[in-house]
Amino acid sequence: MPGKRDPRGKWWEWSGGCDPMEVLSPEEGYTETVLEYVWKLPRGEASFVTVIVPEQFEQPSLAAALAHRSAFSLKLRLLAEPGVAIADVPVVSGTTTAPKRVVCRVLVSGVHGATLRALNYVRTLGFDDARAVFFAFDPEEARALHREWKRQRVDFPLEVVEAPFRDLGEPLLAHLREITCDPTRLPWS
Repeated sequence: MPGKRDPRGKWWEWSGGCDPMEVLSPEEGYTETVLEYVWKLPRGEASFVTVIVPEQFEQPSLAAALAHRSAFSLKLRLLAEPGVAIADVPVVSGTTTAPKRVVCRVLVSGVHGATLRALNYVRTLGFDDARAVFFAFDPEEARALHREWKRQRVDFPLEVVEAPFRDLGEPLLAHLREITCDPTRLPWS
């Protein structure tokens, strides 16, 4: 139709000739339409569906992120879906430097089935820079996790971050800032 913008944009050129983009019609609302689509995709105990949520912000702030209610609502609903992983891809308007590589961090609470499944999933994505991150409240907890990591022969890089006073807030923010301060890296967690 003349004058009507193609919702697929330059997908074919940008994706290097990938399968055509499927455009969904949000008849029941943005979140419900995506959920209906995801529910139709096959997945099982050892397989996942990754939903990539692109977001464009005018400025890099938490308030701007919360203002995107539809994307926030979608991510919140997808968190409850078994076998679904969410990849949030935020872009700030006016940013001219495109990320050259993706950084993936898997926050872990110990060596158990959920951690091992998450690490196996991330391994299938083929990231060059992927690590497990554990926030230790004291040195003994850090040593215990390192011992269990070795005992279970977990073949995945592990980074232990000190979180004194049983507070994850500041150590987590510092860790994320260290990753995101480099404009060539796109964080994925």
